[in-house]
Amino acid sequence: MSLLAFSYFPNASGDITPSAQNEVVIKEFFVDPKNHDITFSFPAKVGTNYAVDRSTTLRPASLSSAGWLEIKDSLVAQSEIQSFTDPGAAADHSKFFYRVRVQENSSSRTALMYARECEKHLGPFPKFRYEDAIEIPITQNGKRVIVTAENIGKNLRSGDKPAAFGAPYQLGNRVGRYQGIKPDGSSNPDVAFVTFFRDGGLGVIGHNMKTGATCFLSIKDEISGKQNLPTPDEPEYDKSWQPPAVVAADGCVKCHMADPFLHSPWIDQVRDPKNPELTLVPLIADFDSPYFVIGKEFPTPPGRNPGAILATIPKHLEGNKCIECHAPQCVPDFFNVKLDELKMSAPFHTMDKETRERWIKDRDAIREYCRSLDIEYSGGEGGEE
Repeated sequence: MSLLAFSYFPNASGDITPSAQNEVVIKEFFVDPKNHDITFSFPAKVGTNYAVDRSTTLRPASLSSAGWLEIKDSLVAQSEIQSFTDPGAAADHSKFFYRVRVQENSSSRTALMYARECEKHLGPFPKFRYEDAIEIPITQNGKRVIVTAENIGKNLRSGDKPAAFGAPYQLGNRVGRYQGIKPDGSSNPDVAFVTFFRDGGLGVIGHNMKTGATCFLSIKDEISGKQNLPTPDEPEYDKSWQPPAVVAADGCVKCHMADPFLHSPWIDQVRDPKNPELTLVPLIADFDSPYFVIGKEFPTPPGRNPGAILATIPKHLEGNKCIECHAPQCVPDFFNVKLDELKMSAPFHTMDKETRERWIKDRDAIREYCRSLDIEYSGGEGGEE
């Protein structure tokens, strides 16, 4: 097959692209002979939104010209060298040209504009309060460490149940949950908002369990999660909340890959006060659970086809026992606890297949699949929900 990187494409808005010559230079092409995926990289500005076009004939004209097809309308750069994969493009041995351009007005959307888009899928936002969240226990040898004004935020050297990533035994982190609200003010059991307070900040995940629509929110670094945080209907919302391009640049979907919520023995200590048999953070990671992220600033979660609501299962994983119940989830090296090595909890902990050789091989197959995705993680500074 033939490939060519068409590097130069000045964007109409006049924004300056990352290269010195106002170009986005495509380089380092790689074709996977097994999956027929085409991957290339280009220098980028973190947080900037790019679009990728493909053509079978090189025509240096506008996007509306015949021949050019926009195959990715929103690729938010996660690092200074950003990669892009065109799944299965090499399967029919076609000749392709590619070009990358800065998406017009890609970073101009405000937090309020994003919130209004989210509300179309999730309903009105509740009032997020520090006082409503529940402290996540840190125990040592089974004894809970008491959080005080002097030690809150301190990361202990040891503990019984570490956080999945970030500071493993940090004191005073909190998690909360709100049920969704319909526009008429009635409750919406299909929607949940989960809050996570850490290091004085706040991250929020809103998820519609029926449709899969998901939004990631975060307050600005200089704002305290303990202060009165405005809702979209209150003044100065944009002064407290980050615009979506900034949130997306943190790489939320790289860890929140199988579904919106990560689980570990640490965070699942917090139970739903209304039903202590359930965890406060929703358990929804079925293989057929719908999940997609609202906002053009956010890339598609790794391993999913663009626009896919359900997990994309590659053919070589069909029949894998792990994904009979779960969507594929990759575990970065910087995680404190290897979630893919945890034994299943009751009532599934007695399942005999857990110890079978097939079970072990299937887990290894998922890990190999994750390595093939070559996900570029920015680090383990985030929280866990």
